[in-house]
Amino acid sequence: MRIDRLIALTLPCLALFFCISCGDGKPNPEMEAQHQSRTSGQGLKTDPIKNFLNLIRAYNDSNVEDLLDAYSIDTFWQVPCAPRPPVRGHKVVVRQIVAFKIKLPESSLKIRRILGKGDMVVAQVVMNGVQRWDAQGIQKQKPVEVGCEMLYVVQADKEGKVKATLMYVDQSITPKQLGIIYGEAPPVPAKPKGDPEKVTGPADEGIEDLAEKLFDLWGKSDYAEIEKITTSDFRYLDMRYGTSWDFARLKADRVEKKGVMSELAYEVNQVVAAGPYVLVRYTMKAKHVVGSGEAGKTVPIVIHGADILEFRNGKLAKVESYTSEMELNSQISDVETTAPDASVSPGK
Repeated sequence: MRIDRLIALTLPCLALFFCISCGDGKPNPEMEAQHQSRTSGQGLKTDPIKNFLNLIRAYNDSNVEDLLDAYSIDTFWQVPCAPRPPVRGHKVVVRQIVAFKIKLPESSLKIRRILGKGDMVVAQVVMNGVQRWDAQGIQKQKPVEVGCEMLYVVQADKEGKVKATLMYVDQSITPKQLGIIYGEAPPVPAKPKGDPEKVTGPADEGIEDLAEKLFDLWGKSDYAEIEKITTSDFRYLDMRYGTSWDFARLKADRVEKKGVMSELAYEVNQVVAAGPYVLVRYTMKAKHVVGSGEAGKTVPIVIHGADILEFRNGKLAKVESYTSEMELNSQISDVETTAPDASVSPGK
């Protein structure tokens, strides 16, 4: 079997870029020595946004050394909505990235919007790729396009390198696009054109407090108060499927779900604001009804999500929401999961 077919054969059995395994997490003295020799003595702090842009460029160029240089040696990576512990150490992180690139060489990352505030970087990134082989390593008659949008929340160390990465994405998207798991296949997002929108200025006055207030109102289902602080052309975007709703449609959906999901409570874990945008990382807890009639039961659920809120003249104009259907399904289907390690999450 040709090597490219052998590579393709293993792809469907692997979690993709955003489903990386934890690895052994042990330091590699040789790689660390190489890393230190390239970076020691420079005495210059790298701008965190510039460093992240270099990281994305290194992935697209398959440049392993630049990937290593973008991360601190003790970096960690986690998908908060995934039932996996963090990936720790730049050796493990880069090894997983390189493995994915080898198995899907026609994949690329493109930043749509990037926010910067101090040592925090928030980036909305689109992944596009092409899968040319099926599960048996046979070339498909028609290549399958795959892709999704991901939200990176990155904390830099004192040198500007990536010390912590949280990535929000629905892990079921690409397997559905490949036909590996059952379910509606989300559309492949278009690759962003031109340079990314870059926002680094101070946050618009009052929007951080307003963002936290909104999540309190969502938990109380106080739609009348929420509508007062939204614009007339408000849009809610579900970044999994690219759907776009106005306020009336969003309210109707949430009211409808009251029958199966109750006692919602939101805990805001982190707020990062720049210009008119606010990142809100949150944990939602609720009670979810599984089944119906006498066979039905109510189970507690926990959802880890992140939203990008856009404000205009002190009112909410847009929400871009990143949650995971797979996280919900794993809980209501009685699949055991492991809670993310909150001790390694970036500070509030």
